Amino acid sequence: MPSVNTVCVVVATYADRFGLLSQVIETVLAQGVEQVIVVDNGSLASSSDQISALSRSEPRVTVFRFDRNQGSAPAFRKGLELAQGTPHDWFWVLDDDNRPEPGALRALQDFWAGAAEERQPDQVALSSLRRDRPNFMAAITRRSPDLVLPPKNSFAGFHVGQLGAKLRERLSPPLVGSEPIPAAGKLSACAYGGLYCHRSLLARLGLPDPRYVLYMDDFFYTHAFVRQGGVIWLVRDSVVTDLEASFYLPRRKALLYHSVFDGRSDASVYYGVRNGVHFARQYLVTRWSLFRLNQWVFLVLLLGIGVLRRKWHRLRVLWQAVRDGNAGRMGLNPAYPL
Repeated sequence: MPSVNTVCVVVATYADRFGLLSQVIETVLAQGVEQVIVVDNGSLASSSDQISALSRSEPRVTVFRFDRNQGSAPAFRKGLELAQGTPHDWFWVLDDDNRPEPGALRALQDFWAGAAEERQPDQVALSSLRRDRPNFMAAITRRSPDLVLPPKNSFAGFHVGQLGAKLRERLSPPLVGSEPIPAAGKLSACAYGGLYCHRSLLARLGLPDPRYVLYMDDFFYTHAFVRQGGVIWLVRDSVVTDLEASFYLPRRKALLYHSVFDGRSDASVYYGVRNGVHFARQYLVTRWSLFRLNQWVFLVLLLGIGVLRRKWHRLRVLWQAVRDGNAGRMGLNPAYPL
């Protein structure tokens, strides 16, 4: 097993998020990262100018710019491709709002030097801990790696077997648990934000598929790695704080809340649903009859919510996303630019 060598961070940014990105860059450089590759995914001029100025003043920061937002899948693909062209052996992937806490990188390196050395470096990936991801926390506390994934035979994350529990959560949110978190736990997939791996893993697995554009693209990539015999460890002491809360993880969900209707944009809803449907068809279906039942109930419920909330346009977006996900029509849809 190779000893710990130099680390290259890959981070993608977009819109007007330099204020977040600068915090991420500052913290990773303070932790000893040798190079940061920033993929500027068509950010606004105000942020783009500041990113360029930072790269001129800080030689450890390299920038690649897309003229327009391509989505996270093409951005991280490009960032990892550029990382492969560096002399560094280790890659740490972060979103532009993933601020590592002090010691986060050292915790990954220490874990690798211990528990991970039972396998070759192309067979292991690590993930930092993001405490606002309840499915990740459940997966390691309950020692059930598949809890990061939607349930088997679910449709866009919906399963009739969980309907009662979901309704109870809306009416009376459960108390936050205090289960002890183990030092590490296995995952069946992970997000790009916090992913840490050796360059040999990319040589084995290849680069991310850009056709997924946005949302679930990281799960397609990392779950494929696990299905090929790889292992992903979530490392408790490598903590990454999300500076901006995800729109689909509100602290409290109203009774008629759904990300389809409450998402920030039509594009986020379209790609989230489309990719979720396609992921389920590829990896989660064990009984097609149950999958189709979940689809039918899901669409009926969302139709009712959409009518009650008068969200006619979002219902049309939902229908298009479901059709394309079922048909496997991937890639950037011109009707939903980013």
